[in-house]
Amino acid sequence: MHTSKILLGTFVALLPILGSAQSPSVEPSLKIIDAWAKTTVPGGSVSAAYMQISSAKPLKLVKAESPLTPNVEIHNMSMKDGVMEMRAVEAVDVPAGKSVALKPGGFHIMLIKVNKPINKGDAVPLKLTFETPDKKLFSVDVAAKGQEKAGGHSHH
Repeated sequence: MHTSKILLGTFVALLPILGSAQSPSVEPSLKIIDAWAKTTVPGGSVSAAYMQISSAKPLKLVKAESPLTPNVEIHNMSMKDGVMEMRAVEAVDVPAGKSVALKPGGFHIMLIKVNKPINKGDAVPLKLTFETPDKKLFSVDVAAKGQEKAGGHSHH
């Protein structure tokens, strides 16, 4: 009888610790819509993924991953001295209450050396990691749909 009281007392003492371990979701009303990935050309192994990202709270997209390749980078295209340049970036800011477009000719996710072709209609799995203003990281899974192009633009 005495042992059960000690165990019960220990369990009750642990409840606040157990409760704090289950913090509320760190996804601050994140929305990702219109996710698509460019189909690969025959024999090609490069693709890019695009989408619209919005959040009620400020975030940063800091990492992208895919089981299709270990080589995933966040890139931006911009004009410099009349030449279109593409470069890797550390992060993409998602301001509170605004929508950020990852699109051809701008920010996008590069899939380099994909291990299988991406065809029209294929689901391209992506894991996106975001950082909150207080430096907490969380990830979301996104399935981008393989398609040839969107809106008549094809920069990759």
